[in-house]
Amino acid sequence: MKRVFVALLFVAIAYAVYRRHEDTKPLPFTPESWAGADEDKRGRMVRDLVDKEFLLGQTQEQVRESLGPPSFNGLYYIGCQHGGFMAWSYYLYFHFDDVGCVEKVEIRD
Repeated sequence: MKRVFVALLFVAIAYAVYRRHEDTKPLPFTPESWAGADEDKRGRMVRDLVDKEFLLGQTQEQVRESLGPPSFNGLYYIGCQHGGFMAWSYYLYFHFDDVGCVEKVEIRD
């Protein structure tokens, strides 16, 4: 009986680890997939979005067309990271040049 319990416990832990990995696996960014995604999936797409430099050179209006309206104050909420007793919220932050085009995109907490 004890062996069965240990085996079931091992299977449950292995499944939990697998699900945790699947839920954090990066996803490719497209404006279409972003539009249909919740905050968790957007958080998994954001690294691809930044790495591809998709938004560089876009105006604020073009960013809005690509990503939809910001969460607040021009920032896009992209999820939360939990660690111990604390949680950090992450946002996309844009730097605009003198003519109003994106010159840098950052992920900030």
